[in-house]
Amino acid sequence: MLRILFIGLPVLVLALGIPLASQWVPPNRFYGYRTATTFASVEAWYQVNRATGLALIGAGLISGFLVALLSQGVIALKPGPGGGPILMNPAAAHLASTLQLLMQLNQAPYRMLIEVRSALEPVLSRLAAERIDAPALAELAGSVARMREHIGDRDAFRDSNRHFHDVIAWSSGNVLFAYIVDAVLGILDGTVLGIDDPGDRQAAILRAHEEIYAAISRHDAAAAGERMREHIESYARHAQRRFPELLAQTVTWDRLLPLHRGARPGAGRARGRSGGLA
Repeated sequence: MLRILFIGLPVLVLALGIPLASQWVPPNRFYGYRTATTFASVEAWYQVNRATGLALIGAGLISGFLVALLSQGVIALKPGPGGGPILMNPAAAHLASTLQLLMQLNQAPYRMLIEVRSALEPVLSRLAAERIDAPALAELAGSVARMREHIGDRDAFRDSNRHFHDVIAWSSGNVLFAYIVDAVLGILDGTVLGIDDPGDRQAAILRAHEEIYAAISRHDAAAAGERMREHIESYARHAQRRFPELLAQTVTWDRLLPLHRGARPGAGRARGRSGGLA
């Protein structure tokens, strides 16, 4: 309801302003800027109400722009004394939502998202091997350790899995690639598609992550890219074999879960929920 109100008010203000600015509204007692001055003559009515309409159009456009920024997480409203709009660092979920809408309009299936992963994640792994810093490398090691500890615990394993791919994406040093991959991972999340990880698949994922981590920790870009390529291809084969109907479904805008809440914290690396099953 609040979302509808935020979107509806700028549209209403804009709609009220256009007829007045276009001088389509004759003198009347119900609609327009109604004072003794404007009722003094027809010319005064149209002159004053044209200015009023232009002001309403400007207010509608500005408020609509602010609503768009709010909905995309670019700004937030700080309440209380000294409050007002503050600039945020939007999470990848906002990009994911836009991508989902565009994919739905073009009837694009989920399989295309896996193709994006296959193309981009090996590149990000190579870049991460060259550019990763010590804190990010420690995070990567920690995610592998948590996956090892939580074999059999689907939710905990999946969270560590997502974090592993997040750290690599944001450690690549390429923010544009990282946002795209982070958004794609959020759309492909297993909770959206209804895909669960069996125990044997978890073991395979863990082995792949250990090999990728080892290559990145050695700063071996070629090996890191190759291990990631093999990892994503294995995931794609598994998904195609087990869930061909799901991958053939058109991506729909309303299926994105509330992932990646808030802005990216910590040295430019995302810690929100993203992932998929690889």
